[in-house]
Amino acid sequence: MTGRAHEDGMFGDIGGIAVLAHTGETQARLKILVCKVRDVERTLGRAKTASGQLSANLEPPESDSTQSS
Repeated sequence: MTGRAHEDGMFGDIGGIAVLAHTGETQARLKILVCKVRDVERTLGRAKTASGQLSANLEPPESDSTQSS
């Protein structure tokens, strides 16, 4: 692996190992980001559900208004 590793001042196998280590670190960071995004999606889903329940509780029930007529 020369190329990028060579440009960064690393040579031969040592450069290849460094590139692989960097790739592994990047993958680990991506996994963490994916987990955080999923947490945010879950939180938004809960907020939407709670918002829907709250608005449903605030609206007068239709069955009561039709019975009083």
